[in-house]
Amino acid sequence: MTAMEPVDLPMYLAFGDLGVDSVAMIDHLPKADEKLWVEPIGDFSGGMMGNAAVAVASLGISSGVASLIGNDERGDVVLRGLHGRGVDTRFVRRIDAPTFWTLSLTVASGDRTLIQFPTPAFGGDWDGFDRRMLSGVRWVHAIAEEGEPVGPLLRDAKGAGATTSLDIEYPFSLRPELSNVLPYVDVAFMNAAAAEALGGAEEAARSVQDRGATTALVTLGEKGAFLRDASGGCRSLMPVMVDAVDTNGAGDQFAGAYAAGILKGFETGEAAELATFMAGRSTTAPGGHGPNASLPELRDLAGEAGFAWAERL
Repeated sequence: MTAMEPVDLPMYLAFGDLGVDSVAMIDHLPKADEKLWVEPIGDFSGGMMGNAAVAVASLGISSGVASLIGNDERGDVVLRGLHGRGVDTRFVRRIDAPTFWTLSLTVASGDRTLIQFPTPAFGGDWDGFDRRMLSGVRWVHAIAEEGEPVGPLLRDAKGAGATTSLDIEYPFSLRPELSNVLPYVDVAFMNAAAAEALGGAEEAARSVQDRGATTALVTLGEKGAFLRDASGGCRSLMPVMVDAVDTNGAGDQFAGAYAAGILKGFETGEAAELATFMAGRSTTAPGGHGPNASLPELRDLAGEAGFAWAERL
């Protein structure tokens, strides 16, 4: 192993998918053999890790992504979106393949159905990222969908002193190999479908903690979120009421905002409130990155919503 030049690394680094979300509005989800007219809204920089990293950067914490994208127009859309939100993309590698993209069919309430188009330009850059860089990062985030490489990554990150988190969706919450990853997870995030497959929010939180995760959070959409902390204490978090336009990326923003809160010194419950606040805000504009707002603007909005920690953002 040769010595490396010092690198100014982001505090938060996410490993996983980047892509483009093509959002189209529809009146209702189609039935078999039905034809529907759609209203194209636009192509937006997205992907679970990009959305999470944007939330972190929005809250004044340096963030980056280690991922693959294609050498194509969609790849340009991804990078422009991340650069515009202050996310570090030096660990995003471009390859000769189409960029991953998702067609988001969205109804007026903001709920949506996602149709994904797989490609080799998808997921974390496992081959191109130098693991020695982990010693300069304070939080490492990954997704269960990435499978086998996630365990060693989070093990190495913890060994380097970073806090680790894992986003778990259905059906990946049922994979047996998850038990090999959870001992290296400080914070496990699950969506409602993943939790339901494990018996509901509280049972799911207990399940991942019993297998090694320290803290567990479940996002429940319009019902808010559920927290089970390291001591086993449980708390339900009320949603922030907003006029939702597009719910795409809300869970990702929740995960990123929680990490940013902890990195800012918030207590677990405060960080979970911040996560709920940012997840709600993210639904008020199309695309998974949500509306662009400065940190002072977010501080004011959180204060208006009655959060006691707003001045500490």
